Amino acid sequence: MEDLLPPDADDELDYASLIEMLRRLEGKEACLLMSAGEAWRFQAKGTVRYYDYNWADGFAIGDGARMLVSEPDFVGAKLRTHDGAEHFSIAMRFGEAAYSFPPART
Repeated sequence: MEDLLPPDADDELDYASLIEMLRRLEGKEACLLMSAGEAWRFQAKGTVRYYDYNWADGFAIGDGARMLVSEPDFVGAKLRTHDGAEHFSIAMRFGEAAYSFPPART
């Protein structure tokens, strides 16, 4: 992952930069965490794939989880990398839903 992400970043991302950063995860093993307030939490782990739905950007995580995001719902996103880019997280908010891509742990 180190060659795909900037070292020691703490960067706010606009929507286009977020999608570009998430697309760098294509083919990589990752973990998606999602919550909608305090009501519920969801986690999926697997290989990341990108889908363009014209009206939204879609990402599959593993065989069963899908994340659809669209720019009108975008609130904000942040990329953090540590120890160069060995450890990373991408946090994002769309409406009331919060998503995070920490690295997958084996």
